[in-house]
Amino acid sequence: APGAVRALHARDGGERRAPGTARAAKPHGAPLSLAHAAGSRRFTVSAVSSADAASSAAAENDAHTSEAHPMFLHNTQTRKKERFVPRDASGKTVSMYVCGVTVYDYSHIGHARVYVAFDVLFRQLRSLGYDVTYVRNFTDVDDKIIKRANENGETCDALVDRFIDAFREDVKSLNCLPPTAEPKATKHMDEIIDMTERLVKSGNAYSTNDGDVYFAVDSLPEYGALSGRKLSDNMAGAAPRRAR
Repeated sequence: APGAVRALHARDGGERRAPGTARAAKPHGAPLSLAHAAGSRRFTVSAVSSADAASSAAAENDAHTSEAHPMFLHNTQTRKKERFVPRDASGKTVSMYVCGVTVYDYSHIGHARVYVAFDVLFRQLRSLGYDVTYVRNFTDVDDKIIKRANENGETCDALVDRFIDAFREDVKSLNCLPPTAEPKATKHMDEIIDMTERLVKSGNAYSTNDGDVYFAVDSLPEYGALSGRKLSDNMAGAAPRRAR
C-alpha cells in the first residue's frame, strides 16, 4: 500500500544462544565502558513512504497544541500511564536522548524497531508544539570495533565511518527523521574520563584488576526502580571481580 513499508528483512550474521539462555549478569552492574552491542544483522527495506521526511515534519508543526491534546505515556518507574509534563519550566522545551548503535557491524531488525518507535515519539512531541532536542549518539570506540577492524585489516576510523553511513542509510529508508544531534563518543572522551574518575572517587564506581571500571549499584538505593529487578537477582552466574 502507498506510504507503507512492504517488506523488512534481516540478514543474520551474529551469534545465537539457545532458547531460554542469557548472558551472565554482573554483581555490581554494567561496566562504565562505552559498550552497547549493536548486533550483526542488517535490515533492508524494499519500499518506503514516498513522502519527504522534512515536509512531513513541517506539516506536523501545524497540528494541535499540547494543551488542547495532552499526551499520556507509560511511566516505567510507577508502572502507570501518566500525562507527559516537560521538566522545562516553560513547558515548551523537551530534551530527548536515545542510545545509539555501536558501529562495528550492520544494524538488525531490533534496531529498526527501536528507532522507528522513537521517531514516532519525536514526531508526536513536535506535532504538539514542543521545541524538541533529540540526541542519538554513536558509540565509535569499543573492544568489538577494535577486534573487527583488526580482523578486516583496516583502521577503526574506516570501519566506523562505513557502518555509520550504513546505519544512516537504513534509518532513512525507514523514513525516520534525523535527530537534532548525533555525537560520537570519541569526541567527548575528556568528559567521559572525568565523570568516571568522579564516580570512583565518590565510591559510586570501582576498578578491577584488568583496568575496567564498574558502577557500584549497591551505592544507589534506587537501583532497580525502573527494571523492577532486585540487587540479589544480578548475582547468579556473575564473574568474580576484585573487591572494592
